[in-house]
Amino acid sequence: MTNPGNNIDLPEKKRITAAECQQKIGEFKSFVASATDPELKDSYQKSLEKWEDKLTAVKLLGDFMELPSNAVISLQTGSKTSYDMYVKVQNELEAGIRELREELCKEKFGRKFSDLDDKKEEDQPLIKAIRLVYPQRVSEAEPVDVTKKTS
Repeated sequence: MTNPGNNIDLPEKKRITAAECQQKIGEFKSFVASATDPELKDSYQKSLEKWEDKLTAVKLLGDFMELPSNAVISLQTGSKTSYDMYVKVQNELEAGIRELREELCKEKFGRKFSDLDDKKEEDQPLIKAIRLVYPQRVSEAEPVDVTKKTS
């Protein structure tokens, strides 16, 4: 998820800047204002809100590197994987994401991410910003049948 060396085998991250956010916000405001189709207008509005969230994140964190939306951690088990092992691996994946969030939150805000409260209005933008940088996107793929023999 961090890919600090921009390894080509890992998802390429894109720098998000205030200038880009402001440009996109302006574009999508224009699209929303001129759209006549309600579905299209709604789509533009959602994109506008995403860019506004990114701008808030930049204001809180500074420029940040964003993972592409198709960057997902895929968890695939074998057909003989025990439920216990599956849960252990899933917990490790979640712990890794939590650790990254904790480090960033401590670095930027001097607080633990786990101490932030989504019910407190002042913490909500911080939580959203940290989650933008380190989203929790885990996909569970169909188990592989390990009993089949390949020729």
